[in-house]
Amino acid sequence: MVFDAEILFNVAWITGVLIIVFFGLRKEWREEKAKERKRQEAARQVDKALTKTQKSYAMQYISLPQNAKFPTFEADGFELADLAWQAIELPPATPLPTLGSKRQITEGAIVRLAVIFERDSAATDVWARIATDRLGDVFSGDVFETANPSCESLRGKRLCFHANHIAEIVSSGREVLQ
Repeated sequence: MVFDAEILFNVAWITGVLIIVFFGLRKEWREEKAKERKRQEAARQVDKALTKTQKSYAMQYISLPQNAKFPTFEADGFELADLAWQAIELPPATPLPTLGSKRQITEGAIVRLAVIFERDSAATDVWARIATDRLGDVFSGDVFETANPSCESLRGKRLCFHANHIAEIVSSGREVLQ
């Protein structure tokens, strides 16, 4: 009988351990599933917000006029990035100004533009002061600051650019610049 009681005790002990392990693993599995559902929901929310932002940029996009004298690689050795078009594909971390705010820009305003010196390369920021009132959505401005020392040749150069090229409105032109 001692032998049978000992076997019974070991079987009960092993069964108890297996039950504890089973429920412990099941609990971990449930917690992991709950975390995964939360991650998926967060990803869905991000996708939803991204889609909404992309639609907003798409609704504000204006095709670039063909007759404007924008800088080109062939003629000028650089080009301005069409940031509004890029934002439709991949919205920037810092939102672009709205089309309405771009249309409020007046002479003397300071804007940030993105210049590309080689096809398929990263853009470099330059700052320009609006020199004349806009004609439609086309502006003329003088570059007075560059983010990259290799772009110093642009300093003082007058550029023709479109509202789509504006990355940031530093000042609207209504303030008194000092």
